[in-house]
Amino acid sequence: MQTTPRADRKQLRVYLAAIAIFGVMGGLYDTTFNNYLKHSFGISDQARSNLELPREMPGFLVTLVAGSLAGLALNRVGGVSMALASAGLAGLAFAHGNLATMIGFLVVFSTGVHLNIPTGSSITLALAREGKKATLLGKAGAAGILGTVAGAVFVAFVMKPLGFAFRGVYIIGALCAIAAAALVFSVGRVEGHSEKRRKVFVFKRRYTRYYVLSALYGARKQVFMTFGPWVLVKVFKQPEQTMAKLSIAYCVVGLVVQPAVGRLIDRLGERTMLVAEGLVLMCVCVTYAVAGAWPASGAALSAIMTVYVVDQLCFSVSMARTTYLAKIVESPEDLSGGLASGVSIDHLASMSLPMLGGLVWEAFGFRYVFWGASAIAVAMAAVSFGIRTPERTGPGAAAAAGKAAE
Repeated sequence: MQTTPRADRKQLRVYLAAIAIFGVMGGLYDTTFNNYLKHSFGISDQARSNLELPREMPGFLVTLVAGSLAGLALNRVGGVSMALASAGLAGLAFAHGNLATMIGFLVVFSTGVHLNIPTGSSITLALAREGKKATLLGKAGAAGILGTVAGAVFVAFVMKPLGFAFRGVYIIGALCAIAAAALVFSVGRVEGHSEKRRKVFVFKRRYTRYYVLSALYGARKQVFMTFGPWVLVKVFKQPEQTMAKLSIAYCVVGLVVQPAVGRLIDRLGERTMLVAEGLVLMCVCVTYAVAGAWPASGAALSAIMTVYVVDQLCFSVSMARTTYLAKIVESPEDLSGGLASGVSIDHLASMSLPMLGGLVWEAFGFRYVFWGASAIAVAMAAVSFGIRTPERTGPGAAAAAGKAAE
């Protein structure tokens, strides 16, 4: 579909609004899920770790899901992903006490969320001007953060005073997700290229470094998503209101950080930003390991809360992996499938790590999980140091990208 610049801007405004509303759902879910598990099901540390296998499985299989929808325009796939998340979260609202039912709806919810990761990036890149791709990714991230702040504010300051249980919070989240889906469906056709059907699996030697970075990112991400909040909830015994306030803190800071990171990626390049991310994450993991030795100390809790926020802010740098792939692809048609393949590789690591981490936690204590994570962070920096991207655009850019990736 050919669109005018005015139509492009309208598409972008509607899509950013959808991202913000979907972010509200994320803020409601992310700040309550670990407490929901603790209070509704009373699961053990190992059971919490094992739960990541079904929760992350949809991320591993995202290329298959995307393949079944490859004939649809990107925005239609985005709408489907948000609708799936809405259905899954609505199911979680009524799964109290029934572990099997909860896992089933968690898989549905996770499928929608994970499908939205590569699709959302592809839509944003399709709407971006040349040379401003990371900048627009930063703006899209900021829109999502605004929504997340709204969801977290609700949990921190409204949920308990007005007597909302987890069921009410998740119903509101499901309504937000379906509203976001409706907006994405209403956007005119968004497609990054002229192909009628996108490539689903894109595995090429020239993209090997991107795949390795995706695997390391998946391992790093899972340490934060599973063990970071579980330390605060289980070891430091923090309620959902505290988790929501921490979410508000990193979201407010993220409103400045996310767009700034996008601009820095465009200015300094992917290698510089990804190496810096790995080094910062190493410091974060070491702090978790050291401060965790004094769970009764107020200073230790403050340190853990600080690095929890810093850890979350580091997710902003993940857009550098997206723009790195966008710069080295042989053809535009490789991008959507390459991103989906990266998500699958990411989640292969995500599925493997929690069970191993849970065993380490049970046998030696949670601090050793973070010592291991610090080694992953160092590996991220080392692999990122070898990144090379083409500097020029135009007719010869594809050839330059191929040489840069070899």
